[in-house]
Amino acid sequence: MAVKNYGVLPAPATENRRSRDFLTNILERVGVERPPVPAFFRSLSDPRQFAAARYWVASWFLVGSKRQRLAKISGLFCVTFAIIFTLTSFRADTGLYRYQGGEHAENARERRNARLNTELVRRWWLRAGNTSYSRTWDNIPMLANSLDLQVNPDPLHGSDDPFVYCSKAPLYIDVAEATRRAVVAAAHPPPAISIVFVTKRPGGYDVLLNSLAQQTRNSPLDYELICVDELAPFRSELVRTQARELGVNLVAMVPSKPRQPRYHSLPFGIYNALNTGFLLSRGRIITVLMDNGWLPPNYIERTLEFYDDPAHERSFLAYPEWFFTTDKPEQHRLHDPLTSHLFSDPWLAPPVEYMEGGRMHGKSGITNVRPGYMRPEELVQAWRRGEPAGFVPQNPNAGFWEMSFCTCPWSAIEELNGLEEWLDIGDDCHESNLRLRAHRLGYDLWIDGNTIIQNIWHKFYEDSKTWNRYASDTNIPRFFSEEMPAIQAGKRPVVTQDAQVDWKLWRKLDCPIQVARPGAVFWSP
Repeated sequence: MAVKNYGVLPAPATENRRSRDFLTNILERVGVERPPVPAFFRSLSDPRQFAAARYWVASWFLVGSKRQRLAKISGLFCVTFAIIFTLTSFRADTGLYRYQGGEHAENARERRNARLNTELVRRWWLRAGNTSYSRTWDNIPMLANSLDLQVNPDPLHGSDDPFVYCSKAPLYIDVAEATRRAVVAAAHPPPAISIVFVTKRPGGYDVLLNSLAQQTRNSPLDYELICVDELAPFRSELVRTQARELGVNLVAMVPSKPRQPRYHSLPFGIYNALNTGFLLSRGRIITVLMDNGWLPPNYIERTLEFYDDPAHERSFLAYPEWFFTTDKPEQHRLHDPLTSHLFSDPWLAPPVEYMEGGRMHGKSGITNVRPGYMRPEELVQAWRRGEPAGFVPQNPNAGFWEMSFCTCPWSAIEELNGLEEWLDIGDDCHESNLRLRAHRLGYDLWIDGNTIIQNIWHKFYEDSKTWNRYASDTNIPRFFSEEMPAIQAGKRPVVTQDAQVDWKLWRKLDCPIQVARPGAVFWSP
């Protein structure tokens, strides 16, 4: 009985042999007359073509020796596995997009390709005392003492004002905000304390702003608040409004400065964020704050009292911590970049007031507040008994020093040439890095037993890199086993070697916050 030929492929031989001529004929008809992909899709709806396609696949597998057929099957298996593995590895990192936004990523790309505004650079180059301007962007030195300015042509949120930054410290600053800060700087002397608050998490501003609003010393001459917030593009206006209503002297709220090109791929950013805040500061005393720590009302007063003593001109000051836990906030608030507080109601008082028997207990959506561990416990317990220890000297090599809440003189930042941004390769050790290097320059360490920070323990809210930290990421072994031994052996200097600026000159230079273009509206305090 003859086999029907449907006109697509020749029918196989009746003796069921796959000859070389038969395979060649199939390849010619499928590969030349009918491209494989269209032929495959047409075969799904045409039973006759589907049968022919099966013959083609079977012929490809059955032709050749046993070893060749095994190799074909193994290769097909490997390709299939690779495709499945690749597809399952792809995921849209929506959290990163929501936190940093497309604008933030675009700024990093635009920074590398930003055009040089020749007239702006020439104007500042002449103002710096030079008689002519003949340099090009390619030969501007990293540590030049002139103001090398560049305009980002695509500012955040389509603002009409360009963002200007200095090549020595590329801080994106809106020209209108820069003008306002310049007027304030000209009208007021620098404050005694610059508080640098760094964060990458939603919420936290209710704790910060309400505790600052209740300080016994609260004038612009006492402190200024600088917020380095990776979510600043989302909530800057909200936080500024709240600070203004509470009378908090918030002078800057910016994301971290763009990283140096050689550090673009580093996974962390705490050193870069801290350096951003230090560069914007004007005070002789630098206080660093991080998330969810309630400052006691005497925080500013006690810090000023300590540093007004000339004996503490070269001293670091730590504060004991008392931790509290709460019920978890609603899950969606943990990922909302627009919120300034995590709970349905903001924190209006220290956590101890929300415990059973406290004046805020049962009057807020913040529930189940419980006391946790203390460090150093003996100082916190003495404070609870009404017997605060006052200012206590510590061993600089082994004393308590936590950079979540700490203070040091500006001179230490200046002499150390800032923090070492290459250490953003890992997490943590910024406190040890700053304290131990400063100790080698003659700085001592104290702790104030009268000023207890009540810390809301947020690390259990979610097991993620946004809300928690992991031992696998720590920089501590790298710092203690590599950097400090090299410093102690004299193999490398104690000062930072990778700084974008010469910190000893930074405050002596005209800063990019003084840049204004014609027609800018001046803000008057």
